[in-house]
Amino acid sequence: MSDLKGKTVLITGGARRLGRAIALAMAHAGANVAFTFRSSANEARQTLKEIEGKGVQGLALQCDLRNAQNAEETVKTVLKRFGQIDLLVNNAGVFETATIEEITGVLQVAATIL
Repeated sequence: MSDLKGKTVLITGGARRLGRAIALAMAHAGANVAFTFRSSANEARQTLKEIEGKGVQGLALQCDLRNAQNAEETVKTVLKRFGQIDLLVNNAGVFETATIEEITGVLQVAATIL
């Protein structure tokens, strides 16, 4: 990864899993890292601690990206803190669970429509 010193990265869903790995890699490359989380406050605190441990600035923001106003406030907060966003990584996702019967039912309905 190229040198990102002085750059600011915003990562959606950066507290856990792939988003966390991306956040830490960006921090390792010298970027200041802002990231969002929806409900993973404990993981966000740990990720933020590790980011800052790499000698860069970090910012963890609770944000439900399904709410446009919440997303807009998040961007404004990052811009206020860092003055810029050089790279955006849209990583956030929502994991829905369903039983096999529910999935089969949805697939059957879709098949009749198609």
